Amino acid sequence: MKNSRDYCTAAGSCLGVGVAVKNFALFFTGCYSTLSSPTSCGYGLFSKCSKHPPFLVFPCLVFIFPALLYATIFGNVTTIFQQMYANTNRYHEMLNSVRDFLKLYQVPKGLSERVMDYIASTWSMSRGIDTEKVLQICPKDMRADICVHLNRKVFKEHPAFRLASDGCLRALAMEFQTIHCAPGDLIYHAGESVDSLCFVVSGSLEVIQDDEVVAILGCKT
Repeated sequence: MKNSRDYCTAAGSCLGVGVAVKNFALFFTGCYSTLSSPTSCGYGLFSKCSKHPPFLVFPCLVFIFPALLYATIFGNVTTIFQQMYANTNRYHEMLNSVRDFLKLYQVPKGLSERVMDYIASTWSMSRGIDTEKVLQICPKDMRADICVHLNRKVFKEHPAFRLASDGCLRALAMEFQTIHCAPGDLIYHAGESVDSLCFVVSGSLEVIQDDEVVAILGCKT
């Protein structure tokens, strides 16, 4: 009787292992069929390897790796396009707001066109990035370094800053403001009080008196 129990126990264990191996084989056979059918238009289901489950592990891994790689690549591409569309939508929302404002207050056509041209040219240069908002995030010392870098062309080309110390340049750079002027914009009218000093970084300015150009100011003048 003892030998009979031992035999039955051993037989039960062998039966359990056999069922587990069979389920394992069926699992990988199903995985192989599922992964190979889409990539081979259904022909992978009839592969000879499907009759040998142990040989299906490597093909399954080979199928999964490109799928993960494609998902990563297309996921990043999708993120890039979403960001581009978000910036474009933000730009069009701003233009619509400006158009509604100009229409509400009945701004003259000539002035409205100048406003729209200014917004379009400013956006093309800054890509909608608010420099002041970015600088407010940084600490004071880092903000001073960034301002010096942004105004480095003015400090290098104009003789007024050649003898200035680093501390002086850092303090001045913190007070500088970069503005973009579209062609035809007026900086100052005759008779206005001047409360700031302007430096030309790029382009040129025309000094007009009695509808005549009396001087042209460039970057180094």
